[in-house]
Amino acid sequence: MSTGHAELRAYPRLSWAHPARLDIAGLPQQPAQVADLSQGGCKLLPSDLKALAAADLRPGTVVRVAIDNLSFDGTVRWATPNFSALGCSFESALSDDDLARLGLKLTQKV
Repeated sequence: MSTGHAELRAYPRLSWAHPARLDIAGLPQQPAQVADLSQGGCKLLPSDLKALAAADLRPGTVVRVAIDNLSFDGTVRWATPNFSALGCSFESALSDDDLARLGLKLTQKV
């Protein structure tokens, strides 16, 4: 069913269930699961919701997302009220080499 809204994303997304770690100033490293990934950002499902709620995580918070042996600086763009999901944009778009190191290949929409 169409909602009538055009897709405004700059990069195609890939649904991808993969473990990650989230670094946020003032908190121990937070385990999370990547739910989807694009060259411009990702959706994360954090494990420790209480820690994120206590930190009062808000859009604009600077974070580092670590996936496997790579890490990417980013910014929180949105979070659900209970912090069960959050969206991050990356400071710099992931390169094709970054994606290859993660074992992924994204194709641009034509």
